Amino acid sequence: AYPMLSKSSTETKCLTGGIGMLKNGVVVFSQSDGTSACGDAVASESWTFDACGGHATGNGEYHYHSPPACLLDQLGEKTHKHSPFLGWSYDGFPIYGPRGPSGVTMLPCDSDGADATYCLDSCNGLEKDISSIDDFKYRYYLSGPIGDLSCSSTITNSADGATASCSSSDSSGAGADVSPPATTNF
Repeated sequence: AYPMLSKSSTETKCLTGGIGMLKNGVVVFSQSDGTSACGDAVASESWTFDACGGHATGNGEYHYHSPPACLLDQLGEKTHKHSPFLGWSYDGFPIYGPRGPSGVTMLPCDSDGADATYCLDSCNGLEKDISSIDDFKYRYYLSGPIGDLSCSSTITNSADGATASCSSSDSSGAGADVSPPATTNF
């Protein structure tokens, strides 16, 4: 099955709560700390994260905002190989750890040190056929904090092709069209 997203963009700037489910049954939350100011959970809550990279909500729901260290270890993460499959995003695309093909550290395309072929778009994803990894044309990578949540994406991943477009807000708040080779905020 190939997920196919709506042709219309969805604003995700202050998305809160779960955005994916990992193999260990733990939910991946967005980067937002749930405040009305769209706070950054990694910046404001990291002191509450355990050694595995997770923590609980006020009503006890354990979750991650960043890569799950213990799950990556349990699944045999290696620095010279592609990260293992971790789970599924709620939009139907697979989620992997921080490493791409041949162990490339997956970084946003506009970051210093980013690989020219394997880098992340503004949704923390990569749009590329990598048949040695999976049959998807798009996949997410948990390479650090989940993202700045300024991405609006339209992605179609079907047997006859995939398209992706993301919009990010610039400092004036106006949407800027970004069409990277994949997408960077998961």
